[in-house]
Amino acid sequence: MEHVKESLVYLSSQLHRRGDLAGAARCALLLRHFFKDDISGRTHDQILHSAINKVVGGEQDYLFRGVDSLNTLLDQKLKRGSNHETGGAT
Repeated sequence: MEHVKESLVYLSSQLHRRGDLAGAARCALLLRHFFKDDISGRTHDQILHSAINKVVGGEQDYLFRGVDSLNTLLDQKLKRGSNHETGGAT
């Protein structure tokens, strides 16, 4: 998984520098999902996370607020979708 982390770190920064915030945010989502315990500056681009936080909005009480909010939203939507497909409650 270390190779995956290195690739996502590189891609997220490159995409952000090229103006592709959506692509960079997707990489940041994966980094946060797979490597939640790694909060080092080598893994997470603080400038990118600040940009994501501005777009997502809400409280800005910690660096990962935006990606955590997006990951939670994604989890909720996918859970509802899987419940719907299997006949479970939504």
